[in-house]
Amino acid sequence: GGKVDVTRGLPVVHLNFLGYDELAHRRGPGSRFAHWSLRGIDRAIKDLYLAAYRSQRRDYHVWIFSDHGQEDTHSFATEHPEGIKTVVADCVEMMLATHAAWRARSNGHPLPQLFRRAARRKLKERLMDAFSIERGKGFSIAATGPVGHLYFVEPIDDAQKSSLARRLVERGNIPGVLHRAVDGKITWHHAYGEIAVPEGLPERLRTHPETLRRELAEDVVRFCENENSGDLILLGWNWDGSSWSFAPERGAHAGPGPDETQGFLLVPPATLLPAGATDFVRPSGLRDAALFLLGRKHLDVPAPEPSSDSPVRLRVMSYNVHSCIGMDGRISPRRIARVIAQQSPDLVALQELDHGRLRSRGENQASAIAQILGYHVTFLATVTRGAERYGHAVLSRWPIRTVKVAELPTRSFSIWPEPRGALWSRVFLGNMPINIVTTHLGLSAGERLTQMQTLLGSEWLGPILDTEAIVLCGDFNLPPGTAPYRLAADRLRDVASNGTEALHTFISTRPFARIDHIFVSAHFATEGVSVVRDYLTRVSSDHLPLLADLLVESLPLKEKVDRMI
Repeated sequence: GGKVDVTRGLPVVHLNFLGYDELAHRRGPGSRFAHWSLRGIDRAIKDLYLAAYRSQRRDYHVWIFSDHGQEDTHSFATEHPEGIKTVVADCVEMMLATHAAWRARSNGHPLPQLFRRAARRKLKERLMDAFSIERGKGFSIAATGPVGHLYFVEPIDDAQKSSLARRLVERGNIPGVLHRAVDGKITWHHAYGEIAVPEGLPERLRTHPETLRRELAEDVVRFCENENSGDLILLGWNWDGSSWSFAPERGAHAGPGPDETQGFLLVPPATLLPAGATDFVRPSGLRDAALFLLGRKHLDVPAPEPSSDSPVRLRVMSYNVHSCIGMDGRISPRRIARVIAQQSPDLVALQELDHGRLRSRGENQASAIAQILGYHVTFLATVTRGAERYGHAVLSRWPIRTVKVAELPTRSFSIWPEPRGALWSRVFLGNMPINIVTTHLGLSAGERLTQMQTLLGSEWLGPILDTEAIVLCGDFNLPPGTAPYRLAADRLRDVASNGTEALHTFISTRPFARIDHIFVSAHFATEGVSVVRDYLTRVSSDHLPLLADLLVESLPLKEKVDRMI
């Protein structure tokens, strides 16, 4: 059914897999039968994942998440046949008979001394009768898991609540009881004493990750302050790690146990999450992220500011997007934006973009991709036919300005005559200018050599080759070792020159050659270089994106050597 909905192109398809949850409740979260059910869930998720990425109607993002786990529990209902209600009733009757705070209910009865003893006996009998489970008028319990709420019909004071909480722990074998006093102070009674919440709770939650402790303590406060919470809250989780459930089950959730309060979230890389979701994601935060993805909510997440300190890391991508026409024939700038977003680059050089062309629905593809990503953009049209344009773009996290756009020399007898051009843009990392030049060279060898000589000559990068940071990248239509490649590698450095992998970028479905390159000046050290190859990139374009992680240094290597000398 989910695959049918994906094929139909519904905007949101949500599936809830209950098999493991049901079997874990019944047999325990670690049971073989429960784990067996996970294999079917995994197969279903795989089918849905492939259907989503093959969809011809929408660019789906697949999110896989479990909102919580289950704790391996003992059943209070099974191991205490009398049940939780009888245990509470016995403790109440015991408090009425022995505890001063409860006896005080009858001591103040305004009767003559002669009749006081008889009246006390009758009042005690009435109270005990009211709290009996047969009549069910004194209290009620909502306990269907590791948490139970105890409600009293007749109000009782804090001293009585506190004494009953201690009795439930000591004689009723209930692991913990929460009591919120009239003044708002919350006490957690347990087998080893009592603690104040939230102050003392994080220290006790040693079985939980450090980042969750304070959050859980605040959650307990909100839980107790809820208007529908019980006068006393019974807890099945114990400090020693053992857990009880008040229902007949072997696996439970909704308590404060470490497995109950943790789940998992699998989302595409660079998925934007709300502030505060670094260590864990609350359900409300997950909902906000989903609404943002659907364009129904704005997330105020500040963009990273470039540092003025040295060194600085810079991630650069070069990607021929083939007019956003995928290998499946589908035109989708949003899909290209997803490829970029998943790698989270700082600078992106894109080749073969349409602007106002009928074949691509008249879209401004460069601006559309930049808008989705929230990047700044500059564009160069190398081919213009009326209102239709075709060319290259540079996208940047930070403000970017165009330094130069111009055509490169071409030859009329080229294999595929097409105007070629280059786009020179500049961004600043602090006070340091970064020059990025992107181009798409011709198809003939002589044409490519002439164009490379032009790019490295006096009218382009020649005057700043030794003084300013340069990134020269794009689709050069040439493999390593050719004359234009050697010319660029002599003046600059290929980021993949020392790599052992082939790093083939063309053709995306079965790459056999690297014709996309990133050359950098001596201002950069290469930390890593890779070709992004997954199901999404194999269908999004006929090229694979080339990705380089660079370490930016404020001084070129030559100047550093001169200073050392």
